[in-house]
Amino acid sequence: GIEPSRPLSAGDEATDPSISAADAERRAENRADVAAARAAVRVADAGLLAARGAYLPTASVDADYNAVKSKGSSAADWTAEFVVQIPILSGAATNGKAREAASRKRSAELAADESARLARVEARDAHRALVAAIARVAAYRDALRAAEENDRVHLSEYRLNLVSTLEILESRRSLQAAREDFERARIAARIAQVRLGVATGELP
Repeated sequence: GIEPSRPLSAGDEATDPSISAADAERRAENRADVAAARAAVRVADAGLLAARGAYLPTASVDADYNAVKSKGSSAADWTAEFVVQIPILSGAATNGKAREAASRKRSAELAADESARLARVEARDAHRALVAAIARVAAYRDALRAAEENDRVHLSEYRLNLVSTLEILESRRSLQAAREDFERARIAARIAQVRLGVATGELP
């Protein structure tokens, strides 16, 4: 894995994924962007419930107390009122708001599903890319070792006047090219490892 708090250095070596492709996909579904999309669904669902609540009748109680006694009465006056409101005339407006809220929820659900799908695809592709990059590093490492050995042999033969200066120069160019190829492969593998960390939510 990668430590988010520690920057990569030139000597860092990418390693094989510590998780399978399937695990990478599962972790990707817990990424912050996917969680935010799911939270938007919950908000839309609450809005739909509120819109549908407008169909329900409302009730209220109003009470009043008059401390001044009426003439000829020995007790203070109390009044209470119970009011029930039934939304009959506002049905069309309520229907419109409910349909709009339902549409928003459906859009949020589709967006959340797409966000999770893309996260899984990114994680799967990043996992595959890292595995391939590690394999390329191994191949270029072998090629570099072969170039180093070839250069060593040519130098030995040159000291014995068995090869020409031109052959030595060609050997050195091949060695330098092998070193550059190996270093590019190492950098590409480190980048692939970072991308996997981002795709799975391990890195921000």
